[in-house]
Amino acid sequence: MLELVYVSAARRPFDEGQLAALLAQARAKNARLGVVGILLYDHGSFLQVLQGEESTVMPLFETIARDARHERVSVLQRNIVQEASFGAWTMGFVSLATTPLPSRHALRSNGTFEGTALEVLAVLDHFREGQWRQYIRG
Repeated sequence: MLELVYVSAARRPFDEGQLAALLAQARAKNARLGVVGILLYDHGSFLQVLQGEESTVMPLFETIARDARHERVSVLQRNIVQEASFGAWTMGFVSLATTPLPSRHALRSNGTFEGTALEVLAVLDHFREGQWRQYIRG
């Protein structure tokens, strides 16, 4: 199973309604494709994990990368994993603007994520390992 982690910057910040619409669309499409993952959003920055068959995830990511609603798409990590870390969610979601996470300095942003790729990936490990799962909205 392929796990792809990327970041991007929204061309314009999303409001709650736009995020809800994006999530509804992503969840329906991911359910249809057999893709799972998590999306973190903070003041115009996205961090997303997609997990599924490579033949499905890569075309999906290419579509996402061409989406005019965001720019500066950058892949942080591409791994083969044995099982889905976020298998319960077709697209789990965390809005960092409204969710007080401990130690989120690497995710503070104004259009891009701060910190090194390793620091940002460490935040994902907190979700993956269950330390911050209570913050994920399904």
